[in-house]
Amino acid sequence: MPTSPADRIQNPSPGGAALISIEGVSAGYGSTLALSGVSFSVGAGVCALLGPNGAGKTTLLNSIVGVKRFDGRIEVGGREIRPVRPLNWNHGVSKVGYLPQTFSTAPTLSVDEVATYAAWCNGLGRKAARSASVEALHTVDLAEKRTSKVRTLSGGERQRLGLACAIAHQPSTLLLDEPTVGLDPSQRANLRDYLARVARDRCVILATHLLEDVRVTAGRVVILAAGRVAFDGTTSELAAHGEAGRRDLESDLESGYRRLVEGSDG
Repeated sequence: MPTSPADRIQNPSPGGAALISIEGVSAGYGSTLALSGVSFSVGAGVCALLGPNGAGKTTLLNSIVGVKRFDGRIEVGGREIRPVRPLNWNHGVSKVGYLPQTFSTAPTLSVDEVATYAAWCNGLGRKAARSASVEALHTVDLAEKRTSKVRTLSGGERQRLGLACAIAHQPSTLLLDEPTVGLDPSQRANLRDYLARVARDRCVILATHLLEDVRVTAGRVVILAAGRVAFDGTTSELAAHGEAGRRDLESDLESGYRRLVEGSDG
């Protein structure tokens, strides 16, 4: 079976060393169950987390960082998550970097101040946090905006600032919830290049609806549907699900995703 570009970059297979382990995780909101017995493990590489709206993707990411109560067991870097705890639950530099789908920053602060503060909140000392901010802003192509106030940024620039805040402390695990929203094609390509570099020795979980990002970035795909794991495999295996029954103008990945979510694959 031919491999995708992402398969050749990284393939965080279940057989590799797990950096995130999720066992029988269930979580909900009131009487609504968002996750039901979700289990999988992820090693180094980019793992795309797919699913329709309401499938439980954001709930799962919030559980991994310990800001959402859940039943079951989650380990990150060999340490068990105890909800609800701060991100630097190991009382040192946080192992997790998190870019939530929606976030806010103080509009009167400068871009550098926001990134520095994020690095400090994740366990770096003041001097190290300042240096980390410079490097992170350079990585996301915001170095020229260091002294600009947050309120002057465009939507895409704010999204890149959020990513800088997530990566400034050099976490071993990176959770990204719809990170390319608001980015233009060039900025999306730069983000993909960055993920390909950092995922060689880190775990990246990328929650997204954009299958083009999945095709060129992720080696592994986990699909959630109705709070359960509907698929766990490589991008090539997902594409294989879509070879039969593919609609006009639909890619193999889109077809495979649709058929798995709709349950039409038997």
